[in-house]
Amino acid sequence: MIGLASRGKSFGGLAGYLTLGADRTSPERVGWIATRNLASDEPQVAAHIMKATAALSKRVRKPVYHLIVSWDAKDAPTPDQMADVMDSALLRLGLAEHQALYVAHHDTEHSHLHAMVNRVDEETGKAWNGSNDRYMLREALLVKEAEYNWARTPKRSTGKERAASKSEMAIAAREDRDASRHMGKERIEKLRIDLRHTFETAISWNDLDSRLTRRGLDLKVSGNGVRILKGNAYAKLSETLPPKLNAKKLAQRLGNLKEYLAKKEKAAGRGMKRKRTRGASQGAELEIDD
Repeated sequence: MIGLASRGKSFGGLAGYLTLGADRTSPERVGWIATRNLASDEPQVAAHIMKATAALSKRVRKPVYHLIVSWDAKDAPTPDQMADVMDSALLRLGLAEHQALYVAHHDTEHSHLHAMVNRVDEETGKAWNGSNDRYMLREALLVKEAEYNWARTPKRSTGKERAASKSEMAIAAREDRDASRHMGKERIEKLRIDLRHTFETAISWNDLDSRLTRRGLDLKVSGNGVRILKGNAYAKLSETLPPKLNAKKLAQRLGNLKEYLAKKEKAAGRGMKRKRTRGASQGAELEIDD
């Protein structure tokens, strides 16, 4: 199993995404829904209740805790087992008494369960801090993997990737390739989830490229494939695409990527040329003035 967590501001927005999809037209991907410590199991009603509870804290800015547990493709957990895993994870994290909405999806080959959790405690009005939550989550998943005899969680950390050394960069330059390192499985899964809406709604390569840039990501053609880079780490484009979308379908909608990147590089070159020309003429004028 892989566990991923993030924080956000909108209960209603996340509830809508979990139950209807990014385009709000995909309710069929939902397998089942459950709630914890809430008077209603209707997602939007639950979201309103959680929002009211979060208002008890005057300091919390991101009251939404979004937790995702994804199973290996070989595993076939039942709804009860999935709920048991999430219950155990929230217990380990110290969130067992907090309001939570569970939404299971079956739109990929990996069974996965989302939990929208209120960081603000209904009784105390205080917000859960959640330091070291990644490690506590991993511990909880390891216990359940052993209990149900499921595939083991990868041991590699999802922390920062090691930067390439000078010798690695030199070798890569001689071989006409970049020295980026492939992201780990957990980091790619988080990237795939984060970029789903971006890929599904982009209207052109320029639009997609601009959105990726705002996230600190870069598009690059490498050999016969396309990579998404984050610093010195990369993921293949195919690894980050959402379900039912592949590189061919993306190209049909957005156009030819290599042509777009070529035009982008050419435009950048013209910009540099204009800049150098302006600088040269300014220098000549200064010499005349002297």
